[in-house]
Amino acid sequence: MKKLALTLAVVSSLVACTNQTSSNKPAKNYAPHEILDKQFVFGGNREPVDAYLKEQGIEASVEVLSAEDQHYWVKYKGETSVGQIVTDLEGKTQFVEANKVIEQAAVMRKAEWPTDKLFFKQWALNNIGQAAPFGLPGKRDADMDVMRVWSKVTKGSDKIIVAVIDTGCDYTHPDLKDNIWVNEKESPANGGIPGKDDDGNGYIDDIYGYDFVSGDRTAFKGIPGDPDPMDDSGHGTHCAGGIGAKPNDGIGVAGVNWKVKMMCVRFLGDAGGSSVDAYRAVRYARENGAMIMSNSWGGKGEDSQLFKAELRKVQEKGILFIAAAGNDGTNNDIKPHWPSNHRNEEFRGRRFDNVLSVAASDNQDTPADFSNYGHET
Repeated sequence: MKKLALTLAVVSSLVACTNQTSSNKPAKNYAPHEILDKQFVFGGNREPVDAYLKEQGIEASVEVLSAEDQHYWVKYKGETSVGQIVTDLEGKTQFVEANKVIEQAAVMRKAEWPTDKLFFKQWALNNIGQAAPFGLPGKRDADMDVMRVWSKVTKGSDKIIVAVIDTGCDYTHPDLKDNIWVNEKESPANGGIPGKDDDGNGYIDDIYGYDFVSGDRTAFKGIPGDPDPMDDSGHGTHCAGGIGAKPNDGIGVAGVNWKVKMMCVRFLGDAGGSSVDAYRAVRYARENGAMIMSNSWGGKGEDSQLFKAELRKVQEKGILFIAAAGNDGTNNDIKPHWPSNHRNEEFRGRRFDNVLSVAASDNQDTPADFSNYGHET
């Protein structure tokens, strides 16, 4: 019993000794990508740091960075976080901090660029000062930082369905076809029968999406258009390219997403479109699994109650609705533009918090002269 009591006393003493230098303040919280793990630096008298490491039982190596300035670099082993050590040692020496990760301001190494032949022209993705059309010189790093996102966050996912609601899109385009959404049940490659509504969604043969352009806007009955959303003007294909032109395939341009599924939904024809056609197009995208909707279109004047009713269903389903601010060079706070202005509007007691209004900027990071704007909208 005496030996047991003595052992417990020794253990208690060691625990007390181990914890005596620990700070009562919450440990500093570093994001993993901000620091090099299990490393810190300090300046000043190293005796308190050596004593702390010994008392905590932390195995470490201390490298002298400058004997004259008393600057030291510590690499250690164990489970103690860098944030905890920095917090514990604050005030015990001249300074103590994590070994922080430093990044270059712009990704410029050409070896890291995707192989797409026209990528060097895409200043919006990687601006190294290249000129835009008409010769406007660029401003380095005035871009979307997509190369940094690709390397540190994501290159996209083929689980994400983006509806390109526009003039349709060229689903056969060699730079797009691998990232086009396919309604598998309607596809003949999977046993779909031409002329039959194989998936029961109310649309026959909608393999890549649907065309909602009304042939006769005053006389159509039922669902207008046809199951072929092929783009005949290029605008929707251009938008699709920005979203998901396949990077690193040696041709064309690079989209923001290496992997994505783009649903082609056409409602804009030669004469534009209508609120009824827009309503039907957005409803189709919602009912068929779109998670994000790209809408590079809009109009002025009075907004549509019919369209807002559908937009509320889009909101309730948690779908992000991205809308162009417009290209009139005017203030949307004063002259409303729809559907982008819905982002600031209340409808049936609730605001549309799923609408993202997007303006345009140039390669010098200033608003494009044609772009609409608005402090509130």
